[in-house]
Formats: sequence, structure tokens, C-alpha cells
Amino acid sequence: MLELNLIFPYSSSKSFTKLKSPVKIPTPPTQNIIDDDDEEEEEEVGPERKTVSRRAQKENIGGNTICASYGRHIVKSAEMSVKNFGCQELSMTIEDSISGNERKCVLRGSWADTKVKIGDVVNILCVDKNVEEIVINDLNGLVVVNPDMLVSGTSIVSTLFCMRKAVLNERFKGQDTGSRTMLIGTLVHELLQESLRQDLRTTEAINAQLEKCLCQGPILKSLLALNMSQMEMRKEVEPFLPHIKYFTEKYVLGKNPSHPDPAFAAIGGSSRQATGQAQVWPGKVEAIKDIEENIWSPRLGIKGKVDLTVQVRKTGEKSDKILPLELKTGRPSGSAEHRGQVILYSMMMSERRPDPESGLLLYLRTSSMQEVKAGIHEMRGLVQLRNGLASHIGDDFEVKYILKKKEKNSREITLFEKSNFCPKIIF
Repeated sequence: MLELNLIFPYSSSKSFTKLKSPVKIPTPPTQNIIDDDDEEEEEEVGPERKTVSRRAQKENIGGNTICASYGRHIVKSAEMSVKNFGCQELSMTIEDSISGNERKCVLRGSWADTKVKIGDVVNILCVDKNVEEIVINDLNGLVVVNPDMLVSGTSIVSTLFCMRKAVLNERFKGQDTGSRTMLIGTLVHELLQESLRQDLRTTEAINAQLEKCLCQGPILKSLLALNMSQMEMRKEVEPFLPHIKYFTEKYVLGKNPSHPDPAFAAIGGSSRQATGQAQVWPGKVEAIKDIEENIWSPRLGIKGKVDLTVQVRKTGEKSDKILPLELKTGRPSGSAEHRGQVILYSMMMSERRPDPESGLLLYLRTSSMQEVKAGIHEMRGLVQLRNGLASHIGDDFEVKYILKKKEKNSREITLFEKSNFCPKIIF
């Protein structure tokens, strides 16, 4: 298995301080985060009172270290060729961003379809970068094209079903007004997180926290926009309360409570049959490290927000691991989209901590939790999806707005792309 020991984190996270629960949530140590602000602060240096930019100091101190650990190169040339048995390979001449030395990088297998052009920045993530000719194939190495463009993990996994939809969502962010299902998911997420933060163990305490959440300003605005009342939303969220309590007792406190009934109608059978299908992860949550942890990974060109960062110990193992936990409030489908999102969080988390090589996926409707392994094939496919999405939302994508005055308030929007993908879309 390919080892991605990602170092020198470039991310930001939220932290919280006090928790009454036996679950330990320590305050994360202060991290030196590179400041991207344009304003430059001045400080006095030496007896001559010279001024030095603080931002310039940070770039000079950490630039070489970052580039060296990221395998940052610039593409000088790229040529496609056909080798034995009709197999294609992409040969690139790349320039090291530190030394300026040029070397050759050959992409084979599924990597041969990578879209690169002269001047692109690429991160070469492989076992050995100190060779004259780097070979990246399906079993060795990763290539991240234009990693300075940080793409969200949610957008990457959405390309599994429709690349066009993912591109349009990235181009027109903030246009979605939300839905009933999204609001329920948001409220359940917040309720579980607050229950863990405040050590709420009883159904009454969790129900009281639900009432507080329903009275929050953003929730009330969303309810008004959806034409829903607090009572209607309470009926939608109340079936999740036993599952929140079950998660706390089972995985946090280490008890063996009875499995609650699913929070929705049984799928193709009775509630007992649906309950029996729920997966129980053999382990215990020793500590909760963070909630809603923001991670930016310029090495992978990915950003994301982890629902829960937990320190766990699997049954039969003597050491703990810090894993990402992704919470889903929908049906326990175990889809490639959900699993891919967990793998992406695992890859990004390895920048801050030892590589977890896996993550946890929790379906709260049925209290089903499973561990998702991050293998080389899964990581390769997700990085390739990321590269494809980044190429489409980059400079190759041109948007033209055509306003017509034939009728009042009528508008036609035409989207053109220079590549062969999505040549024309008309709304």
C-alpha cells in the first residue's frame, strides 16, 4: 500500500475547550498557519530599524520545506506516446520548484489520460522522487494537477454520478435555497455534536437541547423559507434522538444497550429486519479530538470539514488511532459517494497526524457504523476525479450570459466549454 505521510499542515480548525463528559476533548495546540492576507505588518529589525514584511518572513522560512514535502514541479513539456501493445503513456518534462532541475515524469495506466499543459503546477507524490525519471502507474504514486485550486471533498465525490452537475455547482455556489432534507440533516448534525460536547446522556436532556436548537435564528429563518413550523421539524428530528443516545452509550461509554428501531419506515420488510442489517463497529471512542474540523490540503488540492475527529481503539488492538467520522442522516446505502468522502477525509487528516489509513461512516437513521479503508486504488481514483473537476472549473471553462429582451424577465444562459466535455448547455 502506498504510504502518504503528508507533513507540514496548512489548515485551520475549530476547537472547543470544556467538556464534562468522561470523553476527553483536549484543546488542540496552537498551530502556525500561513497567513494569506494581503496586508503586510511591519516589525523593527536590528539597530538600523529596517522593516521586514511578516508575510515575506513566513514565505522565506517555510517555502523550501513546503515545496520539498509536496513534490512541487512545473510542467515544461507534455507528449502522449503509444508503447507496446497499444498502451498509451504521457511523458512530461518537469522542473523542480526548489532546485530548478529538470527531470522526466512518465504517467502510465489510467494516469495517461491526465489533462496537463505547459505551465501547470503538479505535485508528484510517490515513494522516491530523487530519481532522474519518475514513473507513476496504477500501483505507484499520485499526481495532483494545479493543487493551488482547493476543491471540496463533497464536490469531488459528486462527480461519480455527474461531472456536469458538479461543475455547475462549483460555478454557481450559493444559488441553492436549501431543502427540507438538508435542514433535517443540519439539525441532526448539530444535535449530535452538542450532545457530545455537553455530555447529554438521557433522552430528556437531548430533547431539551433540541428545543434550544429549534429556537436559533438561522434555524428559524430556514423554517420560514421552507414554510415549516417548529412542531413539524420536531416530529422529523425526534426519531433520531434514541440513536444519538445509543451512539453515546455504545461507542463513547462502552455499554451494550439495545439497538433502537430505525428512524424511518423499514426497507423491504419489518423494522426488525432493517435493524438486523445495521452494522456495529467493534471499537470504542476514547476521546473526541475536534468537531467540524476544517482541513485545507494544498498538497492534495482538497479542502473539507470533518464532522467528528475521534480517537478510537478497535477491539483486540492495543494502540489508539485518530480517525475521521462522517455522519449521514439518510438511508444506509454505503454508496461510493459516501465511502469516497470518508477516504478523502482520511487522506487530508494524514497531513496533521499519523496516516489513519481509514475512516468511520455513521448512518444515524439505523445506528449503523462501518470502517472504510483507504486503499491505493481508491485514493488514485479520487485524485483523478479531483484533477478532472479542477480542469473543468479552471481557465478552460468559459461562461457566456445571453440576455434576450423578447419577453419580460426572459433570460437564456448558454454555457460553452473549450474542451469536448459539456459543449453546450441551454437553460
